[in-house]
Amino acid sequence: MSIMRFFGLDCAEAASACHKAEYNEAGLVEKLRLKLHLFLCTPCKDYNQKNHKLSHLIKKANLHSCSEEEKEAYRQRINEQRSETSR
Repeated sequence: MSIMRFFGLDCAEAASACHKAEYNEAGLVEKLRLKLHLFLCTPCKDYNQKNHKLSHLIKKANLHSCSEEEKEAYRQRINEQRSETSR
């Protein structure tokens, strides 16, 4: 058994914990195990930093979903453009 597995998480579990921690869904023990794993595993540490940066940029962009009416209007425009190009 590796030291990583004995004291913390494997990389797949760390990725899952990283996502949970980003959205405040991870418990205290899971956060501590993640911190330990990130201290020992450089690739996961890099992944965690990129994930955090991406989440921050998405929040900063203030993105919103389209309404059903907007989606339907886009679908109609796409279908009209397809029919024009296929002629």
